[in-house]
Amino acid sequence: MKSYKDLDNTSKIAGAGAIAVLILAILSYYKGKANSSSLIEAAPLPTEGGILTNTDSQLVRELVLKLHNSLKGFGNIFRDEKPYLRLANASDRLFVAIYNDFNSLYAKEDKGTLRDWVNDDWYQSGTQTAGAVRSILGRMDTLNLA
Repeated sequence: MKSYKDLDNTSKIAGAGAIAVLILAILSYYKGKANSSSLIEAAPLPTEGGILTNTDSQLVRELVLKLHNSLKGFGNIFRDEKPYLRLANASDRLFVAIYNDFNSLYAKEDKGTLRDWVNDDWYQSGTQTAGAVRSILGRMDTLNLA
């Protein structure tokens, strides 16, 4: 194996260039992730005035925290199915509020919007969770939630 001193100048320059390109690619990737996730805007609630009651707001936050814990968990063995079922059965107003609250708290993490988190997760077919996920994604399409 050659040492750094034994390499000719062309090899040294090529190696330094390759390292610089790699560093720029990594920085660009993370900068792009930060910029794209910050552009997520809240969807308007499908109600007059778009205001939630305190009880509804507490319910939304509770469900968002449970969804996040389940989505960031490891595999489906320890998955809590209840948040998925509750989201799938929520009214349109609460569904959009949950989507907005989840995005405001977690969209800047690696996976992006709630839709991205759900799409990136793995669900065993034939389970209640898989059925709820199909329903959730369908409702996101119906409500125009990207």
